[in-house]
Amino acid sequence: MLGQFERLLETVRLSAERPGFTELVIRAVDPAETSLVERDLRSHPLDAAALMDLAREHTHADSAYEVWAHWDLWVYDAASRRWQLRPHPLGIICHGEEYDDGLDAGGRRGAPGRALSPVVGGRGKL
Repeated sequence: MLGQFERLLETVRLSAERPGFTELVIRAVDPAETSLVERDLRSHPLDAAALMDLAREHTHADSAYEVWAHWDLWVYDAASRRWQLRPHPLGIICHGEEYDDGLDAGGRRGAPGRALSPVVGGRGKL
């Protein structure tokens, strides 16, 4: 599972201004449980391979792996009346097949495959 997640992360177009993955959170069993691992990597962002090396210490089918980075998005600035390329938060979550009783990204239990959920715009923002 983490091999597939690593290959996905290698395809992420990270921000030129803020490259690298800046946070890793590993959760076990379900979202109500306390995180097993919370690594703040902002001072030393990692590439996908180094990030997955940290995650492999906790490889379990009932775990979820949450990573954060920044990617560049075009945003219209009304004050300057111009589009500007700026870094924005990007979170990607990989659920193990048994995490949260097998709940996948579509809300189905026991669905085949793994759930990969992108989170765009930062925590708590829609």
